[in-house]
Amino acid sequence: VWFFKGSQYLRYNLSSDVVEGGPADIAPNWPGWPASFSSGLDAAVPGRGAQYEGMAWLFKGSEYIRFNNNSGVGEVDVGPTPIAAAWRGWPESFAGVDCAISGVGADSEVIYFLYGEEFISYDLAADKVVTSPKPISSKWQALSPFIRRPQLFLVESMQLKTYFGNILPGQMQGDTIRLVQNSEQTYT
Repeated sequence: VWFFKGSQYLRYNLSSDVVEGGPADIAPNWPGWPASFSSGLDAAVPGRGAQYEGMAWLFKGSEYIRFNNNSGVGEVDVGPTPIAAAWRGWPESFAGVDCAISGVGADSEVIYFLYGEEFISYDLAADKVVTSPKPISSKWQALSPFIRRPQLFLVESMQLKTYFGNILPGQMQGDTIRLVQNSEQTYT
C-alpha cells in the first residue's frame, strides 16, 4: 500500500506489517510524475480486473494521471488529463474527487467516487458512470457524521416587558430588576 501526503509517500507492506520505504519525495521516485501533481493528491485508487490490474489512478483537482506498473518499469503513462474528458458519463457537478473506493465481490470492477456529499459509481468493464450522483449517506450511512456540510445555528432572543405573579413555586424576587439594553441575566 502506498500512502501519499503532500509531496511525499511511503510504502507499507500489509503482509509483514512493516513500512518498506519512505517517507520519500514522490516526483523523483515515480517516473513521469508531472510537476502539477508533486505537491499532493486528492484521491487514489488501484485498477481492477484483467484490463487494469497493475495500474492506479491518481486524482488532483479536475485532472487525473494513471500510473502503470505493467511495463516492467512503473511509470505515469496517462495524463495529466481532465477527468470529465476521459471518464465516460462523468457528471458536470463532480469538479473533482475527494475519495475513490474500489468495490468488492460482485462490484470488484466498480469504483465509487465521492465528491462533496455525493457519490457516483463507475463500472470499469462497461467503461462508464453507471449511477448518477446520489447522497453518500444513501449507500454508506455510517459515513454521514463525517461528511462536511454547512451548519446552521439559531440564536433566539426573548424579551419580558411585564411580569405579574409567581410563574413557578419558589421564592419571589425581592426587588425589581432593571436590565440595561442588550444585557443578560439568568434566573433559575
